[in-house]
Amino acid sequence: MSSSTNAAVNSRKKPVAWEKDGVEPHNKSSMAVLIEWFTTSGNYNSWRGSKNSPAASKKVLVGKIATKLAEAGITSRKEQDILSKISSILNDYSKAADWLSDTGNGVRAEKTNEGADPEDTERYIRGMLLSS
Repeated sequence: MSSSTNAAVNSRKKPVAWEKDGVEPHNKSSMAVLIEWFTTSGNYNSWRGSKNSPAASKKVLVGKIATKLAEAGITSRKEQDILSKISSILNDYSKAADWLSDTGNGVRAEKTNEGADPEDTERYIRGMLLSS
């Protein structure tokens, strides 16, 4: 490996867990800020949209979350990282909800709906925060 390649590899920042990157004086982690934003009234519904109200632009909403992170002193998260984290959390929730609604007989339980229930999702997201 050449010295310039070594320098490039060594200059990369190590990834920091979303739950462990709190900065003084707030000490809120990226995950705490993200959960706080999503559980603020109306924000999850803006992200998700509904039959009567289309979802807001993800780019605009991610920008708002990035602003909240910066206000907490966290500047290491790029907008694409934020979008990826949100997608991961919502995907994990969807998988868990699917698993919970499975009766074990290869048949889904009676309750079906279009997408995740916002209240269930909010409880899941709050649980993510409490477990970190």
